[in-house]
Amino acid sequence: ARADGEPLDLSRLTSFEASLGTTSVGLRLSAFSLGALSAAAGYLRAPGRFEIWRQHRPPPWETPLSNPRLWWRRACAAVSAEVARTRPRCSWDTICRRRDERRQYVSLYLRQRRARRSSRRLSDSDRAALERLPRAL
Repeated sequence: ARADGEPLDLSRLTSFEASLGTTSVGLRLSAFSLGALSAAAGYLRAPGRFEIWRQHRPPPWETPLSNPRLWWRRACAAVSAEVARTRPRCSWDTICRRRDERRQYVSLYLRQRRARRSSRRLSDSDRAALERLPRAL
């Protein structure tokens, strides 16, 4: 309700902001209540951080004891979604480039082994490429 006693029309409300000013507040909380209050404060501070997993949460009537398989399935789906979200996308160009780098590395490595057996040295360009490639792989 508004300060003048009129009901608040929530259909046009796009955001909500609240503030509370007090000089001191005394709270007596159990450990569980303190944890719940801390979780609520964390959610209010950054709600978007938690919303990405909401789609994977089982329905409220399904508890871990009543349907553990569903909870494990949803947990695995959340982890898979998080990995897919954070891992760089893999394209055919990336796969082909990595294949070519591996082939080049194997070729240079074999050339280096043959040169060592015959007491020769690799060329400077081959040695530089061989040093650069393991970092890329």
